[in-house]
Amino acid sequence: MPGIELIERERSTGLRTRVLLIEQDPISRHVLTAILERDDQLEVVSADDPEDDDAVGMAAHAEAVIVSIGSGQDIPAFVAELTARHGTRVLLVSSSWSGRLLDSALAAGVTGCLLKEAAMPNLVGAVRAVHAGLSVISPQIHRRMMRREAGWDASATRERPGEPPMTRLVASLSPRERQVLWLLAESRTTSEVADQLLISPTTVKSHVSNALTKLGARNRVQAVLAVREFMARDAESPSG
Repeated sequence: MPGIELIERERSTGLRTRVLLIEQDPISRHVLTAILERDDQLEVVSADDPEDDDAVGMAAHAEAVIVSIGSGQDIPAFVAELTARHGTRVLLVSSSWSGRLLDSALAAGVTGCLLKEAAMPNLVGAVRAVHAGLSVISPQIHRRMMRREAGWDASATRERPGEPPMTRLVASLSPRERQVLWLLAESRTTSEVADQLLISPTTVKSHVSNALTKLGARNRVQAVLAVREFMARDAESPSG
């Protein structure tokens, strides 16, 4: 697996990953910094204000940026510029995830989304994964989005007269539609998906539109999360 190979190569060559942590709460900043510094392959600097010019400058030179978002806060404007212009891997951490925040995160090109309470033991692994080009979404966020924000609550996976469960809805997608959504779930852009599948961006958008209709999803994020859960269940099944 390319991402894992990259991580192992970094360890064997002694290369250090430059990480910027932006956390306004001093206690959380201290705890998260201490966790990151346990890994001697990470070079960690921290800042307390995401709008500060120094923080923005440091972010442009970091290979991975962790941004902690408080309840009701918006994603800092510089995040989208970092991901688009510099290709920086951004990991967003928040204790209060909503559909709006996840929409904004994916639109800004954020590579990882972590629930703050669950981030502590998984932070180093998440940083290494996003730096290796992988996407990371906390299972808790995934479930919340699927069952609450995305309009599929716990009862949505049960049989209803005339309404198939979510897994059957995803199974109704064509292989190409599922493939497109899976690549988008890995934080690929429409153009990148088109290049990989040797199709046009317009065709990618058409597949997404068809998938939204079949799933009854309101937006691309809902469709991507549905396919993520379907693939996870399929991988866990005895026959998968």
